[in-house]
Amino acid sequence: MPNRRIFLKTASQLFIGASIAPETYPLSAFSSFNTENDYWNSIRGAFPLEKSRAFFNCATLGPSPKVVLDKVYQAMQRIDGTGEMSHDMMAIRKRIAQFVQVDASEIVLTKNTTEGVNIIANGLSLKKGDEIILTNHEHVGNALPWLNRFKIGHLKIKVLDLDGDDNVLLQRLQKLTTSKTKVIAVPHITCTTGRVLPIKKIVEWAKTKGIFTFIDGAHGVGMLNLDLKDLGCDFYATCCHKWLLGPKGTGFLYVKKGVQEAVKPYFVGAGVDKGWEISTKNTDIQGFMPSAERFDYGTYNYAMWEGVVAAMDFMDSIGKDKVEARIKELNAYLRLKLLENCEKSIKILNPNSLNTEGVVQSGMLGFKILNKDNKAFFSEYFKQTRVRFVPESGLDSLRISTHIFNSLAEIDDLITFLKEYIAR
Repeated sequence: MPNRRIFLKTASQLFIGASIAPETYPLSAFSSFNTENDYWNSIRGAFPLEKSRAFFNCATLGPSPKVVLDKVYQAMQRIDGTGEMSHDMMAIRKRIAQFVQVDASEIVLTKNTTEGVNIIANGLSLKKGDEIILTNHEHVGNALPWLNRFKIGHLKIKVLDLDGDDNVLLQRLQKLTTSKTKVIAVPHITCTTGRVLPIKKIVEWAKTKGIFTFIDGAHGVGMLNLDLKDLGCDFYATCCHKWLLGPKGTGFLYVKKGVQEAVKPYFVGAGVDKGWEISTKNTDIQGFMPSAERFDYGTYNYAMWEGVVAAMDFMDSIGKDKVEARIKELNAYLRLKLLENCEKSIKILNPNSLNTEGVVQSGMLGFKILNKDNKAFFSEYFKQTRVRFVPESGLDSLRISTHIFNSLAEIDDLITFLKEYIAR
């Protein structure tokens, strides 16, 4: 646990620094604001969330704002009303690429993060004895595809222990790598505790050894103002249904130019090929698309992808920097209140999600109630508020996610409930 006094000071500074003057919100109903609090309250009004329940589980499932739901509904009405299947999927790719600052030719459209993991885990050319580095804080969606490839291909898994600060982590990673290490597959932000890993430094190390870097980015898009080019990784899989607040069943995979040929397409269909023929004279595939399009295929639910664009437009209308600042401001406030009210009764599990100045780096916080049944607390609290119990890595802990639709008052109510539970 970082020094409490230092954290309380830096957290207070963060609140002041994060108070960015609100931009004009695009919905006419929310065009005028008296205070910053009014502004964020109006953002909450853009979601169809139940007023009687706080929602602190965006890291599992993010609620979509009404503009996204309306766009999906309108698109489905149009498609089913006209029977027209024609649509411009390249425009969708370009919008997604713009949002994460890469090229459209590097974007694969998927259903979720796990599909992106499977494309790379199964498509990379690996041979018996090759090594893959995972961490001891994996989500099942990143763990199982690599474990499955490990079993099928007789590969070797090495585990990077995330205990310790970034310098310790990087030293440990360097000791794990050998000439047989082919892939480092780690989360950008851990699903268990919300720790942000030093991805740029991991990538820099991997490049010196010719190792592929695959990033489970389920919690990156929508929480952070991402520049995947700057991050430098070879592959980044993510979803649109968490922090991006998009339609459920949508996601995308970034496959960097220069490494696309290193991944073999195992599931193929319409849209991935340069041409094909089955006849008495010739039977062949003429080749695959010279872009990441080679990895996604067939009929899309185009209405959902219009919803993804609407979600990105919604985020951009607020400002991605402002969204990130608000998410972190709320999480810092949560830490502050936990330390002020429950410090002796809880253990915060992710001290390494603070930067060197003690400022919060993500919108997730993991903690354990000491000498209490955390699952029982979850079961009772879940009746009125959405949070997540974390059984992964044997933590048996609790995870709170904060997003732009949350408020300081909701966090205060959570602390009150927690104090009452601890006092029993």
